[in-house]
Amino acid sequence: VPFCIDSNFWKEDKNINRNNILFIGNDGRREYDFALSLASNMPQFEFIFVTSNINKKDINSQNITLIEGQWNKKILSDEEVKNIYNSSLLTIIPIKDSYQPSGQSVALQSMSMGVPVLITETIGFWDKDIFKNNENIFFIEKNDVKKWTDKVNQIIENDQLTNQVISNSKDLIGQNYNTKFFYDNLKEIVFKN
Repeated sequence: VPFCIDSNFWKEDKNINRNNILFIGNDGRREYDFALSLASNMPQFEFIFVTSNINKKDINSQNITLIEGQWNKKILSDEEVKNIYNSSLLTIIPIKDSYQPSGQSVALQSMSMGVPVLITETIGFWDKDIFKNNENIFFIEKNDVKKWTDKVNQIIENDQLTNQVISNSKDLIGQNYNTKFFYDNLKEIVFKN
């Protein structure tokens, strides 16, 4: 049974003005320094970083807002995190190549909220059969600032493609990654025996 989210809660508010790029998470496989470099190379965009793994002293760019956050310490409520997603144009998840999946909950929450996801394509990505580049997610093959800058600009400038990816990603969450899907599959496994 795949990891799923509560898509009834992680639902976008249509009246929110989306104007920033979001980096969120504390996973050890995230590329924190890379994310900081990317943001400082894109001063035309506002970035929100929600993490406890970056210190304020490490930020040398005016376009980055750092919010401390770590789910197991309950620094931010789910409602506060949801509001941050609601204000975001795009969620970026630069990660190190690894067999261990990374960024899954952030990606699924973001997609459910109608925020497109740009993530490093790694060996350990959790479901390569269902997630397709430029169809329901945006993959990038390596953490190179120029490649990421070009891709972020493409995503933000190409409304037609981005809106299609958003629509497809929300459908994907509704069909395969919500709590009803999880419970139905779990019930089938439990009562099969």
